[in-house]
Amino acid sequence: MNQLVDMRAPCPECGDTKGMVKDSNGQRVVRCAWCSTWCYNQPLAEAGLKPRKVKTRETLSLGQRQRILERDNHACVSCHATDTPLHIGHLLSVHEGKELGMSDAEINHDLNLAAMCEACNLGLGKRSVAPRLVWASIRAAMHRKGGSNDEVA
Repeated sequence: MNQLVDMRAPCPECGDTKGMVKDSNGQRVVRCAWCSTWCYNQPLAEAGLKPRKVKTRETLSLGQRQRILERDNHACVSCHATDTPLHIGHLLSVHEGKELGMSDAEINHDLNLAAMCEACNLGLGKRSVAPRLVWASIRAAMHRKGGSNDEVA
């Protein structure tokens, strides 16, 4: 499906204001109609479609949610957005964690959770985040704990 839309802002590369929307891995990707530069991922609600919902996890307490948000400076770990409601998402997805034989406690451990905006969290689907981001999260946790590998586990 390719659909021509008026973009939120001009293309950063060529300045054109028309974009083409294409579904890609569960995301509605908006690229410049003129130069094909990626501009943004279009939320379903913006397209007039019903947004996906994330299952709430009873195992995630308000205290754990607050710890994760504070640790991640109330910003999405992927796109760094701070002006949108944040979800608590999994770095290693529940699906992939189960495939690896991880327990629910391991999958829902603070070190596997991160603050994510809705677009980044829902855009992952059953996939895990990029290894680069996982490593950055682990390094940040090690730094907060004083750098000892033993203290991160």
